[in-house]
Amino acid sequence: MAKRDKRYLIKGLKKSMNLEDASKIILDEKLKSVFLFIDLFFEDDSVKNLHKLRITLRRFRYLLESLYLCVDDKLFFAVLRKTRHILDCLGEGRDQDMFVSKFSGITRDKKILCSEEVSEIIDLEKVETRQKIKRELIKFICDKNVNKFFRKNKIERGNET
Repeated sequence: MAKRDKRYLIKGLKKSMNLEDASKIILDEKLKSVFLFIDLFFEDDSVKNLHKLRITLRRFRYLLESLYLCVDDKLFFAVLRKTRHILDCLGEGRDQDMFVSKFSGITRDKKILCSEEVSEIIDLEKVETRQKIKRELIKFICDKNVNKFFRKNKIERGNET
């Protein structure tokens, strides 16, 4: 039998587990990843880190939606709604980053000078969007349902071991 690749293993996950128990472990790991990328974004709100956070949060959302039957309904919809809202904010930031990149490329390639006023407006809007994203991320990590969801999975997993 081939050796297992450790990159794909999730601590505590076993083949013999039922779907509900396995889902708690998997969702817990994905939510931990989201929190790690949120921390990284607060340290450096670069284009790259915003993109990584957005991808990680989308993966969490898709997994959450896929495991709908394994999560308490009320908690599921509360966390899903909050996750979608954050993704909308991150999408706005990503769209803005892509606009700046495209705009810069065009002005560079066509050798067009952009007025300082336009540059300042673009920079100011980017700062405002990043601040909005950070405010919403703080609300997300402090949200009672997100934390209840995280703790509930932890507590229930703790009873199994």
